[in-house]
Amino acid sequence: MNYRLAMLDVDGTLQHRGEWNPGAMELVDLLYRRGITVALCSGRTTQSMLWLAEQLGHVRFVSANSGATVLEHRGDEWVTLAHRAIDADAVGNAIERCAEAGIEVWLHTEREWIAAERTPRVELDESFVGDTASVQTLTARDDVGKLLLLIGKPGEAGIARSIGDVPGVAAVASSSVFVDLVPEAAAAGKGGDVLIERLGINWDEVIAVGDSENDRGMLRNAGLGIAIAPMTVEALGDARPSQTRREAADTAEALAVLREFLAGA
Repeated sequence: MNYRLAMLDVDGTLQHRGEWNPGAMELVDLLYRRGITVALCSGRTTQSMLWLAEQLGHVRFVSANSGATVLEHRGDEWVTLAHRAIDADAVGNAIERCAEAGIEVWLHTEREWIAAERTPRVELDESFVGDTASVQTLTARDDVGKLLLLIGKPGEAGIARSIGDVPGVAAVASSSVFVDLVPEAAAAGKGGDVLIERLGINWDEVIAVGDSENDRGMLRNAGLGIAIAPMTVEALGDARPSQTRREAADTAEALAVLREFLAGA
């Protein structure tokens, strides 16, 4: 198969708390040298993703906010290809329900990260994501691509998922302590639908590498899906005859899988 696009998750897959995992830089470099377009695809904010793309240097696309916001690098600019927003009423309802349940929530717009106050968890994330939260009153606005619900106590994950149980919204875990509420279209492919349309390719020509529930859409659709633990191939469901799926314990093992497949491509 002639792979033309690689969609790479960040946290857990390429990095851990702001540090590049062993093999991460080599993985991106391998893809670039083989002429495969690189897209970083993460639940992180847009500004954090652009900061990471600058560090790597070989990135053409970023899909931020778990696929709600997709940008392309053109010359010296990052151009927005798509920003899928959640209905303002659903945003307002989710904010109210989070307040009732005592769950901290952040809003991600096309370019902004909004928090109601500067909490310890805000400051912790700021220390390694390359973005600074804007402290504002959380309101029912129509430009929110993602609500990030922070899980701090047993049972809150179930409550967080129930808050996302409204038409047009999907609840997906981006880590053990985060539940993302995003448009269903974003969760279905983590922005891959926008990327393949832009490049004029199909999903069989895509490599996806990820480790979390919010990566499941791109891993499920990609021609080559590499599931890094704790994600498993079994969790992706049935594959198409044209698809190949592999598991890897960590980034270094994912790199070895890529070397194997690209050597024979």
